Amino acid sequence: MNPTETIATYQNNGSTYSIDHLGIACPDQWGEFAVYEGEQQVAEFAVAASLFLPEHRPPLPGIDELTERAKTAVADQDPR
Repeated sequence: MNPTETIATYQNNGSTYSIDHLGIACPDQWGEFAVYEGEQQVAEFAVAASLFLPEHRPPLPGIDELTERAKTAVADQDPR
């Protein structure tokens, strides 16, 4: 986890999660995100626009939408 990539944090079910935008440190990973619980990566997700060339990319979704996507990605990884 690179603190300069962290764009948001949220709490869910007593845990704190961080959302990192991997494209901050590595532009070819624009639109790709990793979700961490503490120092452990627990999920990842991408926005569809990450496939577009830079000049055709729309703005990233807002923090609220990214948080919802992160929650979904974490839930999808939960083995329960």
